[in-house]
Amino acid sequence: MGETLYYDEFTIPQIGGLHLCVSDKGIRSLYFITKDCTIRRIEEKIQKHSPNAKLTKHSTITAPYIAQIKATWTNKNAHLDALKYDAQGTPFQKKVWAALLNIKSGETLQYNQIAKAIKQPKAIRAAASAIAQNPISLLVPCHRVLPKSGGVGNYAGGSAIKKALLTHENAI
Repeated sequence: MGETLYYDEFTIPQIGGLHLCVSDKGIRSLYFITKDCTIRRIEEKIQKHSPNAKLTKHSTITAPYIAQIKATWTNKNAHLDALKYDAQGTPFQKKVWAALLNIKSGETLQYNQIAKAIKQPKAIRAAASAIAQNPISLLVPCHRVLPKSGGVGNYAGGSAIKKALLTHENAI
């Protein structure tokens, strides 16, 4: 028998719907609900990375996480140290995601800077791929990484959401 993962959906002003999934160890995923990333597709992603898990909607378990996420949105300088993460990925992905946590609100970096931060300066494409696979949007701030060519670049939640996040943080 696999683990039980608890989920719920909620909304944030200016951004829209989010799907939160937590394990007994912390946040497993936080995805934007969009036209292209439906709840069904989100749950398929979760099942792909946790094939033996049982997904259970449980507002009581997810409520403290949602409250902290909403407080962070309201106070963009809030610290998220109290939140625990349980993202599933390769050791390389986890190293890249840890580097993202060092980018402060209002700051941005480029993909090559993330590769340097993890002491693998030639692994720019691999770092970009790991960033694209980040399962904890918003909190593990992949939206703060911009392409060297300019603009906001691609984003799993869509470029409009990425731009809204960066504008909210006064990063652009």
